[in-house]
Amino acid sequence: MNKELKFWLFISRRLPNWKVSTVFLNRIVIPFYNRKRRPDVICNVSGSEMELRPYEFLDAALLFYPHIYDAKEINYASTLVQKDWIFVDVGAHIGFYSITFSKKLKEGRVIAIEADPGNAGRFKKNLTLNPGITNIELVERGVSDKIEVLSLGISTTGNTSGNSFLSTSSKRIDIQCQPLLEIVQNQNCQKINFLKIDIEGFEFRVFKQFFSTAPKSIFPEWILVEDNPTLVQEGNAID
Repeated sequence: MNKELKFWLFISRRLPNWKVSTVFLNRIVIPFYNRKRRPDVICNVSGSEMELRPYEFLDAALLFYPHIYDAKEINYASTLVQKDWIFVDVGAHIGFYSITFSKKLKEGRVIAIEADPGNAGRFKKNLTLNPGITNIELVERGVSDKIEVLSLGISTTGNTSGNSFLSTSSKRIDIQCQPLLEIVQNQNCQKINFLKIDIEGFEFRVFKQFFSTAPKSIFPEWILVEDNPTLVQEGNAID
């Protein structure tokens, strides 16, 4: 880690969880640091080691302000999760949520699902950086309402957490997809205790199929879902 980055992290990781802090970091500090191409960096993120790309939107958040990123969601979910639960992470990206909650599941496990091979590869790298974590099962699949191959749009603007089947990006790859119920049953999962899902507007399509076909015994006790009004949802909300 270079001296400049150490200097900025010394400041950014001590800022209070205020809106003005993230505005300052996202509009001034991070763009300034990324004024030239920066290499990937391995650093501690909330107690785990992760390899991050400073020029990527989500990576930069985890690098410069991990104590602020999704703090409300993670802190509240942490009060719920029990040590023997099954945590399903749909849209796992490079593993932040999966790795964070895996440490709370001493007798449970994480089923992490990621469609993009590039993100999945980085997820695997982050697992190798944390050899003590052995309760994560990574499934490299897209999630849809049926078995099908869909074209995944890959972000070219520095936000691979926003890769989406609904994206208009010209950079695309074909992804094998399955229904959520089929994926978790293939992982010998008979009950989902906590479901986190962030798949860029595809959530309702997945939910509609899952809740109309899955046995109630497998229904999640808790669901954390992205609510982004800028995204067009594929499918209708469940009545």
